[in-house]
Amino acid sequence: MLRLFTAYLCVLLCIQSCRPTSLSPNNLLKYIENPVNGLSQEQTVGDVTVKVEYQPAEVLIAKEIGDIPIQPAEVSRLRRKYDNASYFILSFSKDGEEILHPKSGLSNYSNLLQVFSFGLGQYIKLTTAQGDTIPPVNYNLDRTYHMGSSTNLLVAFPKVTNSTVLHFHIQEFGLGCGNLDFIFRQKDVAAVPALKY
Repeated sequence: MLRLFTAYLCVLLCIQSCRPTSLSPNNLLKYIENPVNGLSQEQTVGDVTVKVEYQPAEVLIAKEIGDIPIQPAEVSRLRRKYDNASYFILSFSKDGEEILHPKSGLSNYSNLLQVFSFGLGQYIKLTTAQGDTIPPVNYNLDRTYHMGSSTNLLVAFPKVTNSTVLHFHIQEFGLGCGNLDFIFRQKDVAAVPALKY
């Protein structure tokens, strides 16, 4: 029995040690997008797909830097800029296209554009394991003008570190999906590898 337990511990340690400690920007995005890592979740209701993806501050820093060589002081400045919030990409698609599309009818398009641009904050929130409700502090609609496969929004919430799980709630706002709930575990968020600059 002791040998079996020791073997189990060795296998567990090997698996844990296989997690990368730092990744290139492209590999970090692949890591986040892999559902196995618990940072990207998707639900489909009828022909509407809703995806929520945790975005570490490192990803936002990499997007802001781009391919420009950067000094460590600039990386530190950007970390201070992005480290005070938790970021998520919220994506909506219908039949593999942006949900915000005029072909759904001008009235529906106008209503969705109003919600995505000005009113989404009343329909989304985080809740902690302790039951605390956290509204978003900001969100931004990424307008691609029907050139993308989904309508995407970057949502920022105050940073939460004292909860084992975060529930990302989306209330029904006209898509016919009902209320949706996405659960993110703090241990998955904490395990995100650092970015190689």
